[in-house]
Amino acid sequence: MKENNVMLNTDKCVFKVTSLNFLGHELSSNGIRPAADKIKSLRDFRPPQTSEEVRSFLGLVNYVGKFLPDLATKTFFLRELTKNDKKFEWTKECDQAFINIKELLTNVETLGYYNPLDRTRVIADASPVGRFGRSVNSI
Repeated sequence: MKENNVMLNTDKCVFKVTSLNFLGHELSSNGIRPAADKIKSLRDFRPPQTSEEVRSFLGLVNYVGKFLPDLATKTFFLRELTKNDKKFEWTKECDQAFINIKELLTNVETLGYYNPLDRTRVIADASPVGRFGRSVNSI
């Protein structure tokens, strides 16, 4: 680092650790996972009572979204509650979506670090109810 004129503040450095929490993620030799406090916040979230609370919940969910498969489909009913032209009505479908998302968090996969020598698999959330908000009948 000295050869390349990189200066470090040793008070802010951490050496010889097996894992590190950084920006809401746990980085370890096993890969990347959401930090335990983010998972706990989501698991402890009570059922929303307003569209603003749904937005808050979905914001937290989106933060760990890369760890949750088929997220757009699984959040469809909750995202519907955030639309300005919709009356807030917590339905059976909303409650089930809320419960299912929280259950997904119990077995979050660890993502690996990119290695150009490994086979790479690109996964995209190509949900029929994603960005363009198609009707639930197309799910």
